[in-house]
Order: sequence, then C-alpha cells, then structure tokens
Amino acid sequence: MKNWVKAVWEKRYNGDIFYDLYRFDVTLNKNDNLVYVTIKAPKDNDESNVVFDSYGEFRINESGHLEESGRFVDSSEYESWSLVSSEFMDVSNVETRFLNYQAVNTKDLNSIQAITWAKNSMFNYLRYPRTDILFYTELSEERMLEITAYEWDTSHEDKKIIQVFRVNADGYLETKSLSENKWDIINKEYLYTRDVR
Repeated sequence: MKNWVKAVWEKRYNGDIFYDLYRFDVTLNKNDNLVYVTIKAPKDNDESNVVFDSYGEFRINESGHLEESGRFVDSSEYESWSLVSSEFMDVSNVETRFLNYQAVNTKDLNSIQAITWAKNSMFNYLRYPRTDILFYTELSEERMLEITAYEWDTSHEDKKIIQVFRVNADGYLETKSLSENKWDIINKEYLYTRDVR
C-alpha cells in the first residue's frame, strides 16, 4: 500500500519531493473496512516548524482501486474520493505536476522545503554521497531556520553532525564551518531536486 502511494507521488511530482522525509501511515477504518494511507510530516522530535497535520490521504476502495481524498485534489468536493489507479502499482494515468517553481519564497520556507534545499545542496555542491542522512530543523535565537544533517555511525547506535545549514535574513542558504564557527553562503537561489546534477 505504501509503495503504491509512493509510486503515485513520485510520478506526480516527477521525483521533486523527497517522499522518504514523510510518514505514510496505514490504517484500517473499522467503519467502512477500507485501508487508508495518510501522508504526514516527518517525526522531528518537536524541532520542526511543520504546521500541516497531513499532506495527502488515499484509500483502497471496495473494488481494490486506489482513490485520493478530495481534500487534496483540485476542483474536487471536500468529502469526495477520486480514482487514481485501478491496478496495483499502475501509475500510467497519474499526471505529472511540476511544482510551482516560481512560487518558492526562500524568506518563508517550511521545514520540508528547507530540508529539500539543504539535501540537494549537499549532493550538488558539497558532493556528499547519498547515504542515510537525518535532517532536523529548528529556529535559531536569531529567528533563522537552521537545518542540521546527521549521519549514523557504523554501529547505527549514535549519530553525528555532518553539516549545518541556515536560511539567512536575505533568504540565502548558508552552511556553517564546524571548525571555524562561521557561516558562508552556498546558494542564493532555491535548488530543486530536478536540477541536482
């Protein structure tokens, strides 16, 4: 079920969303006996500024088809359900929605956008290998959004800080030198996943 919904998201957003940052919660509704998947924000140990309780909701209907809640579908009634896929893992009818690239205001990012920018910059500019990295966000004392990247040690029992980013007052992404305790601008424009090389 999770893989089916993830496949829909990957096709819909052309790989521009790190869906591994989200939680895909699967539940069985006892009233209608249907299986539901709710897409929620990452678990951030309460350090995140994410304000949405969910980013999407899907279900398997009585015929075994994947449907999406009208709450997350444009021009649909709030309480309605729209057919997304009739066969397991078939996303051929899912339309690709390029995100509104012009609409990102780097002075007003949510946690997911900030993490995506930092993660893409790690891969694109710092050439960091695509390993199992954890990201946390928090507001600094200067009211700037900071993104800290952690990596697990070899025993997978402890994690260490490998990179710290922040979005400064001008909306630029900065990275912190851990040895010199200073900030340097790494990117003045938002970096989308599609632009990572």
